[in-house]
Amino acid sequence: MQKKLIKNYTNFPQYESRRQEVVDWLLKDGNNYCALPYTHMAIEANGDIRPCCVGKPFKNLNIRNKSIEDVWNDPQRQKFVDTFDKKMKNSLCNACWVDNDKHSMRVTASTRFDVIQHTIDIMEGKDSGRERSLKWLEIKPGNRCNLKCRICGVHNSSQWAKDQYQFNKHTNNQDKKFKDSKEFEYTASCDWIDNKDFWANVKSFKEISTIHFMGGEPFMVLEHFVMLKKLIEDPDVDHTNIIIRYNTNGTYFPTLAQLKIWKQFNRVILSISVDDINDRFEYQRSLASWKDVKRNLIKYKKLNDSMGGKLTAVLDPCVSIFNVWWIDEIEKEFNQLGYKFEFPHRHFVTSDYYDARVLPYEIKNKLIKKYKNRSQWQTDVAEFLESKNPHDRTALSEALKSIEFYDKLRKESFQQINNILYNEIRKYNNGTIT
Repeated sequence: MQKKLIKNYTNFPQYESRRQEVVDWLLKDGNNYCALPYTHMAIEANGDIRPCCVGKPFKNLNIRNKSIEDVWNDPQRQKFVDTFDKKMKNSLCNACWVDNDKHSMRVTASTRFDVIQHTIDIMEGKDSGRERSLKWLEIKPGNRCNLKCRICGVHNSSQWAKDQYQFNKHTNNQDKKFKDSKEFEYTASCDWIDNKDFWANVKSFKEISTIHFMGGEPFMVLEHFVMLKKLIEDPDVDHTNIIIRYNTNGTYFPTLAQLKIWKQFNRVILSISVDDINDRFEYQRSLASWKDVKRNLIKYKKLNDSMGGKLTAVLDPCVSIFNVWWIDEIEKEFNQLGYKFEFPHRHFVTSDYYDARVLPYEIKNKLIKKYKNRSQWQTDVAEFLESKNPHDRTALSEALKSIEFYDKLRKESFQQINNILYNEIRKYNNGTIT
C-alpha cells in the first residue's frame, strides 16, 4: 500500500483532488468509517493506551509491564474495533463525533498520504477494511521535556508540573503539597519508559510502516534509539520500509551516531513544533531560545542533503489564540528559512480555551478577511476560524484568566508580547463574549 501511494500521490494537485473526494465521502450522514482502529494505536505519556492521540484511553489498559503485542490484542481493544465493523459510533471517539468536520482526527488521519489509498479502496468497494494489523504506532515516551509551552500541560511536559500545580491550587483553593498532587503523580507515572524490556521487544513490528515518537521531547528519551537498533537487527522486520516520525520542539540536533541509525530506515520525518518567531516564540515556548532554534532549523534543512534525501524536516506550527493574529508575518519568516507550507495545514488548538475560535466575532472576521485566499496555510486558518466553535461563551474569559495567572507566575506579559491583539480584545466587550 505504501509503495502504491508514493507512486500515485506525490503530485500534490492529484492528491488534493482525491483527498477532497474522500473527505466528502467521510462526512456523509451515517458514515462512521475511520482508518485508525484497524491500523493504529497510541501509547500515552503515562503508558495509557488510546485509539489515537485524541481518543479517550481504554479503561485500565496500560503498557506498564506489558508488550505492544499484549495491548494491541487486548480483548477490550478488539471489542472497540468491533463497533467500527458494525458501523457504530464508539464513545471513546467522542472528540471526532462532536467536532465532525474536515478538521477532525477521523478525517485527517483517514486521508493522510500513507493511508488515503486504503480509504479510497474502501470507499470504492475494493476493500472491506476489516484487516486488523498494526501499521502505525504512536509513542509518547513519557512527559520528559525541557520546555513549558503555553498550549501544553503536564501531560506532555514535566516542566509544567509545578506551574500547573500552582494554577490548580489557586483556582481550587487546594492545600495539597506538591508531592501529593495529581501533577506530581502523573509525572511519576511516566517512569514506564525506564523498562528496558519495552524498548527491546519488537516482536509485533512485522507489518509496521510508521513509528511516530511524540513527547514530551523525544530527543530527551535516548531509550527509543534502542528500539530503532533492535528493528535494524531483527531479520523478520524490513526496517528499510519503515518511516520514523518525530514531533520535536527544535531545541535538539541529532548526533552522528543517531544519524547513522536513521539512515538505515526508509525515511525520517521531523515535524518541528515552532509556533512563532522572536520574542513571541520565547513567550509561547517558555525556556526556549529563538536564536538557538532558528540555527537548528537552518541546520536541519542542510541535513537532508547529507542524508541522501532520507530526511524531511517540516515545521508544524499549532495555531492558537497566542499566534493567530500574526500568521502572515510568521509564515514570511518561515519561508525565508526555507520552510514552505504546500499542503493543507490542520494543526489547531481545539480543546480548552486557547482555541482561536473563542475570540470575539469582530476579531475573527478581521482575521478571516486578512487570510482568506492567500497562501495555503493562511487560507486554512481562515477556514478554521469560520468553522463551528465548540466552546461556550465563558471560554475567552477563562483563557484570559489563565493567561494572566501564568504571566504573573512566570514574570511574562501577554499584553506586551501580543499588544495589538490584547487591545483588540479589550475593544470588543473588554475581553468577554456576549
